[in-house]
Amino acid sequence: MPAKTTTRKAKTKKRMVPEELWDLRLYVAGQTQKSLAAFANLKRICEEHLAGKYKIEIIDLMKNPQLARGDQILAMPTLVRKLPPP
Repeated sequence: MPAKTTTRKAKTKKRMVPEELWDLRLYVAGQTQKSLAAFANLKRICEEHLAGKYKIEIIDLMKNPQLARGDQILAMPTLVRKLPPP
């Protein structure tokens, strides 16, 4: 009688990667055509590549100009990624 051979399937451990939330800030100057286009493009790209794993915060520097200093904003529209860190 031939020797019985058994094959064991290697258990593959799935690496648990926490869902990364992308925290994005879009700095704009009022509701200009450029600002609206920047937001529309950003939302489209996020939906395409991050599907539900992102948060966009719009900061209007016409209403709160002092907020530009924190992220050293010099031109608008400007996108800043807060999370995940680089």
